[in-house]
Amino acid sequence: GLLYQGVVIAGLGFMVIAYLLSRYPPSLIASFNFVSPISGVLLSAIFLGDQITPAIVGGVICVGVGLYFVSRPKTV
Repeated sequence: GLLYQGVVIAGLGFMVIAYLLSRYPPSLIASFNFVSPISGVLLSAIFLGDQITPAIVGGVICVGVGLYFVSRPKTV
């Protein structure tokens, strides 16, 4: 699990972020760096059969809510 997340998830994430930085402002892209652990958990569950516990689900929900608040339009 750890080798998979270190090589595949981090490597794929770096390539995606490099591509997105060429198209969008860094301030928007930076907030989505927190998606990497979520994708790592989901892909390791799919490909490696790792168990998703209630604590992991709670963490994924917290990160998702945080991303929502960070990425929504600013109001004055």
